[in-house]
Amino acid sequence: MAAGRLGGVDIRERYYAMCDAGLYGYEIHERRYPLPVVDHMLVPFARERLAGLRQLIDGADSADLAGDAFLVAELNYHYLRLRRRLSADLLQGGAGAGWRMIPQHAGNFGVRALPGAPSREAVLVLRPAPGRHATETWEYSRLVGRPGSSGAAATTWTVTLPAQERTNIGVVHAPGDLESDEMLFAHLLAGLAEVTPRTVQRRE
Repeated sequence: MAAGRLGGVDIRERYYAMCDAGLYGYEIHERRYPLPVVDHMLVPFARERLAGLRQLIDGADSADLAGDAFLVAELNYHYLRLRRRLSADLLQGGAGAGWRMIPQHAGNFGVRALPGAPSREAVLVLRPAPGRHATETWEYSRLVGRPGSSGAAATTWTVTLPAQERTNIGVVHAPGDLESDEMLFAHLLAGLAEVTPRTVQRRE
């Protein structure tokens, strides 16, 4: 069936209302917990992901409806929680912060605050590289900006995680300058372990 009615209300309308409520939550949290150092990446990601989920109702049958609603609720929860937690991490100077994730089924986006001076904010971002790839391919970025100022200086590396034959082990292939930076590379390994089901290993 396509859409239908539930409780006397058109299911499509109720699903769209759920997506609209999510967007309202995004807007409120983006004002309350601004993240200018990373919002140029994070906000479009959340909007595009929600817009994609909004289209799932078209042609959905009864077996899909609960799953589609769950995906919207999951994305909304993880996006709002990420904003709150990352905002707190940055206010505390990034010390001891871990990866804040929107998990795989909700889109795969990770951010980690780095310790910085009071005059700057620094974060790491890990997200799937655009396009389709035969191996897992990721963009890993370091963003540095001034607190309260939009935009950030960015350095981005492309990282691949090909699986070893007949195993679930993924060996990280990264540019040499990234591999030589022990701190950044350690954060990359920890982030990949969060976003992929593969067992992540460093290249020997």
